Amino acid sequence: MSAAFMSYAGPFPSEYRRIFVKDALLNMVKSLKIAHSKDYTFAEFLAKPIDFLNWTFQGLPDDDFSKENAVLVTKTQRFPLCIDPQLQANTWIKNMERSKVPSKEKVSEKVLVIDPQTENYMQTLERAISWGHVVILQNIDEDLDPSLEPILNKSLKKMAGKILLCISADKEIKYDPNFRFYMTTKLANPRYKAEVSTRVTLVNCTVKEEGLKE
Repeated sequence: MSAAFMSYAGPFPSEYRRIFVKDALLNMVKSLKIAHSKDYTFAEFLAKPIDFLNWTFQGLPDDDFSKENAVLVTKTQRFPLCIDPQLQANTWIKNMERSKVPSKEKVSEKVLVIDPQTENYMQTLERAISWGHVVILQNIDEDLDPSLEPILNKSLKKMAGKILLCISADKEIKYDPNFRFYMTTKLANPRYKAEVSTRVTLVNCTVKEEGLKE
């Protein structure tokens, strides 16, 4: 159930996620007579209470929808792309990653914030991949830069004990497993092509009236 939620529920607002869990996942589990938890929730299954507490300190709103989004962003194997018109996810991700940087090191060197208009941003991204830094690519549009494709696909291979990322047919760079990559867009209702959703984890972080009430 959690794998299905991780794979499919990210782009949907809270009300559709509830329908997906109740009417699709739970009903199918019941019809197949599979034992299940009566109080199952996606977020609490994959994260601990201390995680939610830390995320709240770092600026994450304390409601179920935001908790689901936080789990989607942090637990996915694919790089997350957040639909974030109110910039809540963007702010939380920056705070979360900056809080992980040891006090002796420069935050600006370990957590890089760039956008598609940043000069030579792909070179910055490639260096971050090799050094194991964090990159937040914000303000992206509906059309993703084709140069990102091998990164999103994680075209990795091992050679002589090293992990390499194939950037192009004639270019490979060292890949540090500590590298983390987040993408955010301020577009309220972007229409990404189907192939984009197979390369990233789309996460709808748009705050609705219900979330504001909570």
